[in-house]
Parts: sequence; structure tokens; C-alpha cells
Amino acid sequence: MAFDETVVAGTTGWTIDVLMRDSSAGLPKTGIDAADVQFSYVRAGGTAPSGWYQLSSSTWQELSSTYAPGLYRLTVPDAAIASGTNAVTLFLSAGGCIPRCLRIGLINANLRDATRLGLSALPNAAAGSSGGLPTVDANNAVKLQSGSGANQILLNSGQVTVGTNSDKSGYGLSSSALTDVANAVWSATTRTLTSFGSLASDTASAVWSATTRTLTSFGTLAADAATAVWSSGSRTLTSFGTLISDIWSAATRTLTGIGTSGIASSTDVSNVNAEVQKIVGMTETTGTPEYRRYKQNALETAPTGGLTPQQAAQLANADAMATEWDGMVVNGVFTAAALQNSPVGTGGFTTDDRERLNDIFTRVQSVTAGQITVISPFGSGTTINLVAGDSYSLSWSRSGWPDLTNATITLILQSGSQRFTVSCSASETTVTANIPASLTRQLRGKTWEYSVRVTKDDGFERTPVSGLVVVKTVPL
Repeated sequence: MAFDETVVAGTTGWTIDVLMRDSSAGLPKTGIDAADVQFSYVRAGGTAPSGWYQLSSSTWQELSSTYAPGLYRLTVPDAAIASGTNAVTLFLSAGGCIPRCLRIGLINANLRDATRLGLSALPNAAAGSSGGLPTVDANNAVKLQSGSGANQILLNSGQVTVGTNSDKSGYGLSSSALTDVANAVWSATTRTLTSFGSLASDTASAVWSATTRTLTSFGTLAADAATAVWSSGSRTLTSFGTLISDIWSAATRTLTGIGTSGIASSTDVSNVNAEVQKIVGMTETTGTPEYRRYKQNALETAPTGGLTPQQAAQLANADAMATEWDGMVVNGVFTAAALQNSPVGTGGFTTDDRERLNDIFTRVQSVTAGQITVISPFGSGTTINLVAGDSYSLSWSRSGWPDLTNATITLILQSGSQRFTVSCSASETTVTANIPASLTRQLRGKTWEYSVRVTKDDGFERTPVSGLVVVKTVPL
């Protein structure tokens, strides 16, 4: 199937103009509202649509009934032209119109991009221009710009002339050149490290800045050094000049110099452990979950300023007191028995409070089993049958309703997740709702639950009537 149009996959807010024709004479059809259009789409390789896509005045627009009759602009849903498939088919129909089926090709290249077709792998500049691809001459060769400036190269009979090259990566001396260098070094009359300028410091910097600098990285260097040292006739520390005297003449060289009080001795550690064991012996584990607390004898023998023996005994008796409180409190509330037997005092639970509570308790105990019936003037309505495209004035009235004057009244229509509301008027006990033809067209083909919601000055909401609305579609 040929494509009616192509678009870059993943484009958002894309529109296409559609011509709608009358089904009887084939002439352009004008005056088609968004609510009158049945629209769906299916992506290539995807499943069939399960319902109509709801259009609105912003996604379906008549361009001009006078100068472009029958031409409408459709905003295609982003999900229809998202990446992931090669094409999508759009289907449109409306009452008294010839159905339209549009095949849209989804491509990855932007055919309207004259420079690189919207492909990010190509430069966004014309070939041969700044930032573009290089071009070739008549001999199919790429031309290089000769010169010594930036982005230029010096050419001499087809050979490249290199000046100062700071990057020596990939370069190396031949074996004969290496031999010549070695001979020149060892044949020099003086070859101390200080004779080579910054050679020693450069070498040290290169060694210590290397990511790995273990002695094993230098072949047999470590072994050779060890052999040379231990085979030496004298290898005492005094052979290193003033090294030893420099170390011992340092201002601080004792281990006690660490911190402000020095390193603790084993005696200090033993003393601390003894004190800890004393504290452990003064406490015990109890409770669920477990916790540690001081023993009674530890509290009794506390120094001046601690608990007295009497206070220690009271603390030890806390578990028994907690059990007694458990019997007086249920779910955080004092029981009636606890309140009855509570002491009477100024500012607390008074005698009058106790008598009133006892009187309430007695009255509650006298209540026997019974039945409570709530009678309301509100009730359910009947099923209302409407025809799509017609307008209606619906009224409800019932004796026993309160005066609805000055109340805020709303008719609510609900079907699944769809919901419409209509403001109502009221006169004493009568409610009236006017439903326009544009709304019945949106309600067509479904059964809706309706309810009349009343809000009076007291702020409470009431629903005096509810029921079902069936909106039928009459063939044209």
C-alpha cells in the first residue's frame, strides 16, 4: 500500500489535512464537529484498536467552510507516530460521510533537511565548506592546505617536513643509533649525574610519577643491587655519611610523641579494663527487649547526691507498679472501676465528676437491644431515555423535599472514567436541568449513571435523586 504521507518517527504535535466528502453526492462535507468524528489508528504489526479515539476542538479543526469546504486539520496522537514501527494507518468516519483511510510512513530520515537528511552521523554543513565533508580534485585526490599555520602542512616534493615534534610516541632509535649513544656516554671522561643538567631530577620525577614503580619492574635491578651491597667488604650504616646522626638528632623521635599524652602502656590498659568490670558488676540485664540497668545495691551504695535507700527501693518496685497500672488502663483509657475508686482532690477528678460518670454508666447499662429506622424524603429516580443530538429540559419534584431555593445544585453524569456536569436551577422543591444537543451527542451509545447533588448554606451535600440515563443513536 502506498503512503499518503511520510513523517519522521517520534515527531510530536504532527498534523495532516483531511478532505471529507458527502456519502450521497461525493461533494465536500462541511460543519463536522469533533464529537461527530469516529477516529482510530493501528500501527504496522500492532493489534486492532479497541475503541474510538476521542477528538476535541484542538485536535479536529475545520479550516474554512467557504474557501476550503470539506477540508479539516487532524492532529495525530503522538503515540500513533512514535518510534518502533514503519507505518501507521489512520481511519476516520462521520455521519453521512465517506470513510477515510490514510496510510502514513514512519521514517528515520528527514527528507526536508537539505543538508544531511536529519542524520546525526553526518556533518551539518555543506561538503567542502567549514565543518563539512572534504572534497576531491579532478584526480580524485583530497587536497591538503600547504603552509606552516594552523591546520596546514609543509610539503616538499610530496614529502612532509616536520619541525619540532613534542610528542615522541611511536618513534624509536635504530639499534645502531642506540649503540652509538651508549658508546658516547661511557667513553666520556666525566659521566657523573650532575654533568647531565636536570637528568637526575627528571629521572626521579619520571620514576615516582609512574603508576607502578616496584623494583621488579626494573628487571634484575633489585637482585643486582642486593648482590652488590652484600658482597661489599664493608656495609655498615656508618658508610652512609651522616645518615644515622641526622635521624637521631631529629627534634622528636620517640613513639610517645604521637598524640598529646603518648601511647598507653599495658598497665594503663589493664587499669581501664578493671574499671569497666566494676561497672559490669553493678548492672544487670532485664526486660523484653533486653536492656541493662543498675542493681539495687549499686544504687543504695551510690555516693552523696545519688539515690537514697528509700528511692532505690521505690525504683526496684517499678515493675510491680507497672503491673498495677496495666489493670487500671485499657488501650490508653482509664477503666470505669479505676475512675470510681480514684481519690478526690482539688483540680483532679471531683466527686461530682464521679457521680455524673456513674449516672451515665447506669443509663447505658439500661439500654436493651432495639432497631433504629431512618426515614428520608430522598430516593432513587427511574431510567431516563434520551436521543443523541436532541436537547432536553429535565425536572424532578417530590413532596417532602426541603426548600431548595438558593441552593447550589449540579447534575452529574458518570460512565467509567468519563464524567459530565450540568448546573441546575431550583424552585422550592423542584429541580430543573437543561441538557443541550451538543452534550447528548457526546453521550451517545452509552448508559450513564446520574445523580443530582445539592449543597445548601449549611455546607452539607445531599443527593435527592439518582438513576440511569440511556442515550440512543437514531439512524439518519
